[in-house]
Amino acid sequence: MPIGPYDALAPYIQRMQKGESNALVADPIVHMFALTSGTTAARKLIPITPSYLAAYRNGWNIWGLKAMRDHRPIILRPIVQLAGDPEEYRTEAGIPCGNLSGLTATMQKRLIKWLYCVPSSSGKIKDATARYYVALRFSIRKQIGMLLSANPSTLVALARTMDQHKESLIRDLRDGTLNPQLELPPFVREQVKSRLVKDVERSQLLEAAVNRDGALLPSAVWSPERTLIGTWTGGSVGPYLRQLSKYYANTPIRDLGLLASEGRMTLPMDDDTPAGVLDITSHYFEFVPESEMDRPNPTVLGAH
Repeated sequence: MPIGPYDALAPYIQRMQKGESNALVADPIVHMFALTSGTTAARKLIPITPSYLAAYRNGWNIWGLKAMRDHRPIILRPIVQLAGDPEEYRTEAGIPCGNLSGLTATMQKRLIKWLYCVPSSSGKIKDATARYYVALRFSIRKQIGMLLSANPSTLVALARTMDQHKESLIRDLRDGTLNPQLELPPFVREQVKSRLVKDVERSQLLEAAVNRDGALLPSAVWSPERTLIGTWTGGSVGPYLRQLSKYYANTPIRDLGLLASEGRMTLPMDDDTPAGVLDITSHYFEFVPESEMDRPNPTVLGAH
């Protein structure tokens, strides 16, 4: 197969959207189409099949196991991860199109779901502040082990929301409620209702932190020595990355790797670097010298 852009595959993916699942791949099932962010062009649709999902999970398992071996206090502690909406719309054949993280959140095994603080249905919340608030409402009660977000700007926004809404968050935690003023779809509010737990003792600890510091910061809620942040550290995220210490103190940071809807490319093995090993078990990788990218017949090299 020659290398080519997404446009070369688009006609086959369009046939898949109509229900012809084997137009491009051998898997008989298409769970969904993951939508790319559309950074450089229109949003692409990536077919998510059982084999793709298995490879995607395997990459996360390798990343997570190495992170836990290096940071043992986080083992079996709750995880905070904001998932997206797995079903922004459906194709004419009824196949969902949306965020891949939302799909994996709904398909986790019961034991794994228990570790995740944020309800998967929160991906349906469109209002950003409400999404962050719901994530915090279900996570400030616990001493978490990992905080995962691809973009550190989300972590900054989460920290700012925590402080801006500290009185309401502490009150909700004390009373076992969820702020009625939040812009939430009714079905989301109904689904999360059963998970609302009253924790007077924890609310008192957080209130004491506010009285002591004059603010409610993640570093006071979650111990930096027992937490790991997983986020991107390379590319253009520097301005947000530099702000994390203000809110999260000296919490260690490990890059999530070069990761996109199209697949996982790298697996970072150490903290404070975007570098990582190639995830050769998930995809077939080919490389073109940068100086030859615009040539009609460039040199194409395998990973070996």
